[in-house]
Amino acid sequence: MAMWVCRAGRQGEFENKFLEENRIYCTWTQLPVSLSSFSSKQNVQQYFVDQDPDIKIKTAINWASQVWPFAHQMKQGEYVILPSKIKSTIYVGRITGEYEFYPDNPPLYRHAVFLIRISCIPLVLL
Repeated sequence: MAMWVCRAGRQGEFENKFLEENRIYCTWTQLPVSLSSFSSKQNVQQYFVDQDPDIKIKTAINWASQVWPFAHQMKQGEYVILPSKIKSTIYVGRITGEYEFYPDNPPLYRHAVFLIRISCIPLVLL
């Protein structure tokens, strides 16, 4: 069974939304179409390149590798780790819903999850 790491925005700006709604979101703004409309990760890469010819191929590969699993690999019953950027906490959840695309409600892509909070003890480096 897979375990996924999902982040709630670069600075944790979506963390409260994730927790209040018991959902994880792919907070990607450069892709305003459903991830399920792509038949391969290479098609997603090509989409990024087509949208912005200045994008380097390696950047498109990196971006596609980040968003592709959200619709095509993450499955119900698998675990999700959500590290908090707001406090010393890691949330562990289980995916309880299929991938969904909501074009009128950013973030556009989501999975329902059941999240549990695990408080962390800060690491002290000696």
